[in-house]
Amino acid sequence: MKLDRDTAQQALPSLFVSLIGLLLMSKSLYHNIENTATNTLHYLFILNSFLCFKNNIELNYADIMSSTVRRLAVSSKKLSAFSIIEYVFACGTKMFFSSIAVSLIIGLCSNYANIAAIAQMKEVQKNALLIAGSVCSSFFSGACGSICTFFCVVLCIFGSIKLEYNPDNIILPIIASSADYISTVSLIYFSGNFYSLLHSIYPDVIVLKGADNLAPSRKIFFANCALISILIVLVAVIHHTERERKLPRLFNVWSLLCAFAVTMLGGVVVNLVSSKNHLLATMIPLFNGLAGSVALIYTSQVTTYVNGSTIVETSEVALDSDDESGARKEFENPRSLSTLAGLICISSILSLISCVAISWIFQKAPKSYVLTFGALLVFEVFLLYHLVNFFVSSLKMFKMSVSCHVVPLLNASSDLLGSVVLAIASIFLSPISGR
Repeated sequence: MKLDRDTAQQALPSLFVSLIGLLLMSKSLYHNIENTATNTLHYLFILNSFLCFKNNIELNYADIMSSTVRRLAVSSKKLSAFSIIEYVFACGTKMFFSSIAVSLIIGLCSNYANIAAIAQMKEVQKNALLIAGSVCSSFFSGACGSICTFFCVVLCIFGSIKLEYNPDNIILPIIASSADYISTVSLIYFSGNFYSLLHSIYPDVIVLKGADNLAPSRKIFFANCALISILIVLVAVIHHTERERKLPRLFNVWSLLCAFAVTMLGGVVVNLVSSKNHLLATMIPLFNGLAGSVALIYTSQVTTYVNGSTIVETSEVALDSDDESGARKEFENPRSLSTLAGLICISSILSLISCVAISWIFQKAPKSYVLTFGALLVFEVFLLYHLVNFFVSSLKMFKMSVSCHVVPLLNASSDLLGSVVLAIASIFLSPISGR
C-alpha cells in the first residue's frame, strides 16, 4: 500500500479540513477562556479530559470502521452499501453511549474541589449548584461531540463507498479535528448558558460579572437541550434493537488510562513553555493536531493491514479474526520508504499552508517562529511514523489488539512529543527573538 498520487489527492482535502477545524478551535478557545462561566465550571479540566480521553474512544471507533470498509472493498463477498452503513451505525450506538458515560464521569471528577468543600460543609448550596452546572455542561457537550463523530463517520463511510475512496485516507483526520472543535465550542456554549441559568435562579449565590456579557436566548437554549435529549433517546432505541448483533470491541480502558497519563505529562510541558514563551505555546495545539492528523492516516492503514481479515458474512461483518493470511493476500504492508516519502511530501504541503495561515492569524509572530513551526512539523511526522511502527511491533509482540490500543497511544504520544519538540525549539528561539 503505497502513498501514491491518488492517496495524496484523497488525504490532502481531509487534512485541510483538519487544519481549518484546529484554527477555529484555537480562535474560539482564545476568545472565551477568561469568562467567569468557563473558569467556574472547570472548563479547561473538562475540555482537556475530552481531548485526551473521551475523543480517543471516538477515534478508535472511526479507525475500526475505516478498516472494516477497506477490507470489505477487497472482499470477494460484497455487501450492499446499505448493509455496511447499517453495521457502522450499530457500532456507532455502542460508541455513543460509552462516550457520553465517560462525559458524565469527567464532569463529576472535575468538581473534586467542590465535592471536598461540601464534605466540609462549606458553601454547600453554591458548590452543589456548580457541580450540577458543570456535570450538565459536560454531558450535553459530550453528547454533541459524540453525535458529530457518529454522523461524520457514517457520512465519510458513505462518501468513500460512492466515490471509491480509501477510507483510511480521509476518516481519522476529519474526525479528530471535528471532534476537537465541536467539543470546544459546545462546552463553551453549555457552560455559559448553564451558568447564566443558575445565576438567574440564584442571583445571590451564583455571581455573574457584567463584563462576561452572558445573555443567552433561553428558549433557544432549552430547545437545543430538548433536541439533544430526543436524539439520545432515538439512539437508545436503535441501540436496544441492535443488542443481539455481534459488535467489535471499540476501546481498551487501560490504553485510554495510559494515554490520559501521557497527555497530562504533555500538559505540564505546555505550561512550562507558556510561562517562558506564550506565543509559541499557543501554537502547540495546532502543531500537535496537524502532525497527529497526518500520522493517523498511516496508523489507519497499518491497522487495516494488521487486522485485515477479509472474512465477510452476509448477516454480519467479521472484524476480529486470528487469521491474518487474508490480510496479507489482499493488502501490502504500508511500512516502506515510499510510504514515509509520501507522508513527508504531504506534511510539507500542509506545512507551507499552515505557515501562511499562522502568519495571517498571528501577525505579530516573528518569522523565525513561523519557519521553525513549518520545519518541525515535517520532522514531527517523521518521528511519528517510526513511533507508530514501534507501537505496532510492541503490541504484536505482547499479543495485544492493535486496533484497540494504537490510536490512543499515538494520540497521547504525539501530543507529548510535539510539546517537547516545540519546548526545545523555544529555548533556541528566545535569544533570537528577544523574548
